Amino acid sequence: GAYDPGGVQPGTRLPKASDMFADRLRAVILGGELEPGSPLPSEAELIEAHQLSRGTVREGLRLLEAEGLIVIKRGPKGGIYARRPDVSQVSRSLAVLFTSTGTTLGDFFAFRLLVEPEAAAEAARSATDEVRRFVVKTAQEDRGLPPSLERAPEFHRVIGMCSNNGVY
Repeated sequence: GAYDPGGVQPGTRLPKASDMFADRLRAVILGGELEPGSPLPSEAELIEAHQLSRGTVREGLRLLEAEGLIVIKRGPKGGIYARRPDVSQVSRSLAVLFTSTGTTLGDFFAFRLLVEPEAAAEAARSATDEVRRFVVKTAQEDRGLPPSLERAPEFHRVIGMCSNNGVY
């Protein structure tokens, strides 16, 4: 008889065991079951619990480490620990994406012109007196100085933070 792929479309890539393992651990970490800094089971315990090979578990752990969801510490006091990713992981991925697609600095400026006025408006609507003082202080520190690419990210970070919207 002919091989029956069980309803799988020809050319469909089945997920690798390491991807499925990483998906399960990712769900545990992102689901809030583990606080940042909480230890995960050892590699040997993960192999046993999930009935996977050492290579599969290591590949899955490397995926999660690259995403910033875990940190692997070597040595006698080492282990696998949950963590929260930070903007650096996203920044690296976006840098690769934008570079490979030919995104220009002009594209970023055009995007900023669309997004930043709304972020500033939201910051103004939701700001407390303390936040307003912080924004004014940040802006005054730059008063009289020439425009600077080094200082601009901090000001824009402050506006985004004050908007109380994690995306801004």
